[in-house]
Amino acid sequence: MNKDDARELMNTAAVLERRRINLHVDATAPGSRSADDAGELHAIARRLHRYDERNCSEDLGCRKCNGNGIITETTNHGVTLPSPVPGGETCKACAGKGHTLGRREARAEERAREIAARYRMRAYFQGDCRGCPLYLIPEESIPKMPSPQVADLLPDSRLADVASVKRAQASWISSHYSSVGVAVCH
Repeated sequence: MNKDDARELMNTAAVLERRRINLHVDATAPGSRSADDAGELHAIARRLHRYDERNCSEDLGCRKCNGNGIITETTNHGVTLPSPVPGGETCKACAGKGHTLGRREARAEERAREIAARYRMRAYFQGDCRGCPLYLIPEESIPKMPSPQVADLLPDSRLADVASVKRAQASWISSHYSSVGVAVCH
């Protein structure tokens, strides 16, 4: 590990430790070691960065769903039938990602979400191989409804729809992640 990597790891560990203390999480509880969590998050960030690089430079399209993440028809003894699920079903081979690294990437992302949730943070995955692949966004910095920051992203008739609020929050995060989040670089 070079000096810059060590510094990034220490910064992430310090942020997690401050949140652990402020949230009054018991330090002796299983899974509450911020230095270990920071190390695991950086390992996940390295993996995600490698996956993003491969997605950028190689043809990794899933052969089962032709790279779109959804299976719209099935083949049964040489006969092609429409999918039993309207609109198609999520491809299990690539976990709906559309590329061969889908399941690995989904597992790494889920683990990062689990760690972030311990510290009341949300994991955001940037997906571009030129930057940090993972950002941790504090839950309190994400606008809640009826915040004007989120409400103006929604049509008036859909303000009560929980799924619409979550989509609007996700849109807000994708626009503000670099200014409110903690970058976990590879």
